[in-house]
Amino acid sequence: AAAQGSLRGVAPKMKKRGTLRKLVGGKGAKSKAAGRLRTSSRGSIVAMDKQMEAEEELMAVRGWELMAVCCTAFLPSRQLLKVLAAYLLANSTPDSGRDVTAGRQAIQELAAASLDSLQKMVRGQQHRRVGKRRLAPSLAEIRCIVQANPILCRCETTDGQTKGVFADSHTTVREVFGAIVDRIKLRNVGGYGLFEVFQAGGVVRCRRLNESDLLVDSMASFERDVAKEKAARDVSLRFVLRRHAFWSEPKYEDAVELSLDYHQLSQAAHAGELPLATDSLARLEGLRMQHDVGDYVAGAHYEVDRYVPAQVPKKEVASFQEMVLQAYQQSSGKSKENVQRAGLALIHGECRVSQSTRFAVRAEVAAGGTDSL
Repeated sequence: AAAQGSLRGVAPKMKKRGTLRKLVGGKGAKSKAAGRLRTSSRGSIVAMDKQMEAEEELMAVRGWELMAVCCTAFLPSRQLLKVLAAYLLANSTPDSGRDVTAGRQAIQELAAASLDSLQKMVRGQQHRRVGKRRLAPSLAEIRCIVQANPILCRCETTDGQTKGVFADSHTTVREVFGAIVDRIKLRNVGGYGLFEVFQAGGVVRCRRLNESDLLVDSMASFERDVAKEKAARDVSLRFVLRRHAFWSEPKYEDAVELSLDYHQLSQAAHAGELPLATDSLARLEGLRMQHDVGDYVAGAHYEVDRYVPAQVPKKEVASFQEMVLQAYQQSSGKSKENVQRAGLALIHGECRVSQSTRFAVRAEVAAGGTDSL
């Protein structure tokens, strides 16, 4: 704008003196040197004009990036909704009689993305399938919106699997949960849910997400918690698919359900979250060794220390290790499925697991990685 203003101010003076006509190729030239001057000046003016157009286009793209973020995060009023939708539709449609530059193409893509976000937000509110957004967009979400990239959500299961799901700013926990369940082929989904696990140093917080919650709210909450925990190390956010309610007499006809419940409950018993007697805990740890290591081999060296829970007193560690090795020898030859069934039968027979609705996830946090999103 400053350059345009300066040109407007200089142009009348140049016109009076005939200088502008000489620069752009008028009749005032009387020598070859003047012709060369006119040619170079004309090129400079054209280059300046193109640079100004490029800067204006870049500023317009930045404005449309902000528009895309706003259409993703905020639902406009009814009076503004129709006008905004029409404006987005007009800018997302290619112009037939106009050259499409890189900036114009970026504007069309951002306008189309803004219109799509607006439609998803309106549909979600009409059908009440999506809860209201609780937090402002995180930097990671804004980066994905501007770059038109999907959000990669990694979800862990209690048996050590990690599945990735592509999401956007309007993806709900229900959709992520359904995608993960389909990936692992879990038939009986009753009692399962998606949990967010926030870890900062030695502090671990676990929360079950509501089905109507937006996944990006967890990302924004994590970013806010990271800002609070600046001095903490190993800060991570993980999504874990696990049970929050157990049946009184489970039949376990589904092999996936059997594996998930076995790992969750055996890890909970190892962490001291289930009231098992010492001999029952030793038998369960022996079954875990059979599940993890395989059949017992006489004379082989085994790391039995890994299967000694922290709640066992130090003076009883040696005797507990002997009990674990004895249980391991007795369970030798069993398949993984039989080990899982025997372990769950032991736990359900001694503990009233069905009366508990929540279990901590310390074992999963200790065993899992730090990358979550």
